Amino acid sequence: MPQSMLFVNIQNQGKVGIILRSMEMETSRLDTSTNDVIAFDIQSILSDYWVGGMYEILRLLRARKLVDQTPLFNEIFEDIEPLRVTIEKLEISKDRKIKEPHPFIRVNPRPEDEPIFYDSQDSKRSHIMPKFVHRETGSIGWIVIDGLSMRERSVVRSDLSDKLLRMWS
Repeated sequence: MPQSMLFVNIQNQGKVGIILRSMEMETSRLDTSTNDVIAFDIQSILSDYWVGGMYEILRLLRARKLVDQTPLFNEIFEDIEPLRVTIEKLEISKDRKIKEPHPFIRVNPRPEDEPIFYDSQDSKRSHIMPKFVHRETGSIGWIVIDGLSMRERSVVRSDLSDKLLRMWS
């Protein structure tokens, strides 16, 4: 796209990716008995930012037919789309397909806690997507839910980044 900022945006996401790789290498070396909350927080924020930026680049390329939709591209998009929806819209991707309120299990529930349901018809709905640090890579990972099947799966940022690099190599 000549006369646009697309190339600069891709470069900027790459720069954030380089910073995240450095943080991930440090995180993978940390003693898991200690918690560096500030480092995790910054890594988590940058990872969320990176997902949103990369999603928008891929969405634009797909919508304007500027990229071949290879199996690898489609796999990347299937990983990044539900992440972006939950991170930025605070809901489950494709939740229009969820017809009945869906029960969730609380982490460390207390006896006085009310049950949790995700209701796609509720304007106050939200989904708190679980996040973790991948032990080997030190990368942030998320447990995403597919609104079509209500299946959970994990997506790790460094794996997603590796796929993007393979796609653009």
